[in-house]
Amino acid sequence: MGVSEGSRTCVGFIPAGSVVGEGRSRYGAVCKRRASYKRTLAARQAEIVESSDAALDQQVSSSDTPVLVDFYAQWCGPCKLLNPILDWASDEYGSGLKILKIDADTNNKSVAKYNISALPTLILFKNGKVKSQIVGAVAKSRVSEFLKENI
Repeated sequence: MGVSEGSRTCVGFIPAGSVVGEGRSRYGAVCKRRASYKRTLAARQAEIVESSDAALDQQVSSSDTPVLVDFYAQWCGPCKLLNPILDWASDEYGSGLKILKIDADTNNKSVAKYNISALPTLILFKNGKVKSQIVGAVAKSRVSEFLKENI
């Protein structure tokens, strides 16, 4: 099924009754979006939570599910590369994984406590204890493998 405008067509599988909006492709064709693709920033912010020194220990120890903590900095380019991967992990694992982000520049106590020497650093906590960690910007496949091995 496609929607055309002149000679330009946006082709997609759009089940009847599931269209939530429309826009234009970069080529000018009118495109309809499916409901399953509609995600708001507010929904993502509810799944990936910004944490602090004061709250981190309580959030990790009180969680019934594994917790992935991303130590990052606003100025860190490689840290920004992990954001889409964290969004994917949030979508993939849903309520089975809690994801927290902690700014290393403003939360020095947590950085010292967990011996963070490079950014970005991902630490996976299970039952309130450090299970494993990854240092540096890594590919989605590596994060996927890391989570499968440790959850």
